[in-house]
Amino acid sequence: MSSKVVQYILLCAVFLYGVVNALKIGSFNIQIFGDSKSKKPEVMEIIGKILVRYDIVLIMEIRDSKKKAIPRLLETVQSHSEGDVFDMIISERIGRTNSKEQYAFLYRKDRGIEVVDSFLYEDGSEVDKTDQFEREPFVVKFKASNAVPDVFSLIGIHVDPDIAVQEISALEDVIDYTMGRTNTANVVVLGDLNADCSYVSKSKMKKLAIRHRSDLYWPIGDDVDTTSGNSDCAYDRFIIRGKEFIKNIVEDSVQVFDYQKHFDLSRELTLKVSDHYPIELELQNLNSPSLGTSIVSHRLSVTGIFFTSVFAARCLSLF
Repeated sequence: MSSKVVQYILLCAVFLYGVVNALKIGSFNIQIFGDSKSKKPEVMEIIGKILVRYDIVLIMEIRDSKKKAIPRLLETVQSHSEGDVFDMIISERIGRTNSKEQYAFLYRKDRGIEVVDSFLYEDGSEVDKTDQFEREPFVVKFKASNAVPDVFSLIGIHVDPDIAVQEISALEDVIDYTMGRTNTANVVVLGDLNADCSYVSKSKMKKLAIRHRSDLYWPIGDDVDTTSGNSDCAYDRFIIRGKEFIKNIVEDSVQVFDYQKHFDLSRELTLKVSDHYPIELELQNLNSPSLGTSIVSHRLSVTGIFFTSVFAARCLSLF
């Protein structure tokens, strides 16, 4: 075997290691996840298979007043992994009405991921009706030792559809506050923003100031469908702040995960799981060959995309 072939194989190994070991971040509205849903084995099996794909994933619409659904969820996810590799941080039960919800971030502790700080955004008094959100955003600052950047803050939010325009607008303040409190420029809003269709028309979206801030990146477009039902709406979104975070998003990794197609599910079972699909992205790790290459430049360069795809295919054929 020639030295050039050996070098090529080694380069491929490094390339594929970087791709396989990218940090996958997701957001999933599981739709009224409580005691009843957590008792359905066929539904929990699919939820477990979905969540185990992620290194960090936000889970929304948890309604677990009996405090039984969340332990079952963690047990299910652990059963689909290589042992006790996941941990979870959960918010308080929040909401103005009697129908309280919780946010949860599930994360892989075996990948060097740890929680540095967490808090619910203080948005005013519910008693005085000066609060901005039906469900206050849940902020968690993470340290991921092998990711670039290795420290970032995630802001989980489930926007009230009845006042979606106001709540989405108020996220500007949440982003700025989070940057200061957590002392990091790399901040990501993720969740169900109800940012489309009857809740927020495309014309209203275009008028929102948060859409025109040059330091904020919305990688999921208004024409994307994040729902599993008959609607075609871009409800679930990422809003990303931080040049280092943005430039290290793995090329073409921002997407909606269609679990119906992936797991070949019936329509009935798909809708039992949720009326939403998860959204996801990947961050490059320290060994990624294209570390620091901007996703924006990737999208503008057809040649770059073609080269990466062809190179990846050739590498895979060697192993």
